[in-house]
Amino acid sequence: MTRVLIDNNCIDTLRDNEEMYAELSQSHEFLVSSSVVEELAGIPDTKKEIRIQTFLAFSKAQVKFVTDAVAVWDVSRWNYARWPEERTIEVYEKILNKEKSNIRDAIIAATAVMESCILLTNDTKLTTKMKNNNYAVMSFSELYSIYQASKGDTTL
Repeated sequence: MTRVLIDNNCIDTLRDNEEMYAELSQSHEFLVSSSVVEELAGIPDTKKEIRIQTFLAFSKAQVKFVTDAVAVWDVSRWNYARWPEERTIEVYEKILNKEKSNIRDAIIAATAVMESCILLTNDTKLTTKMKNNNYAVMSFSELYSIYQASKGDTTL
């Protein structure tokens, strides 16, 4: 079974394509990390319905929760992050930019690598860093193509 960690910028695709994710959950194990859940919790209460729809879509696609693979001071929720191993720190540091403005991205990327997942993201900068370091990554359009191929449809 292919393991896929969903980045926060692909959460909308899950809500908008519930049936596709539900069907793909037969061949793909979808995961979400505590950093992504933390960002979802930040959705304003004026958009509470979006948050509810997201959690219902998680259930329909059988999305599993995993703790972050690295704990970062003042960023991580400590009970839901692991003390990093040397390899985890290596992945985290390769993804982290010089300004350290992408800490959550680096945490999510390290989690994907350590969980042996493909990272599902639409962030082109993160995708480039992942590919440059030979880490598994795909965009939603690539996942959609996999879905279409499984249905026998090769058109987009």
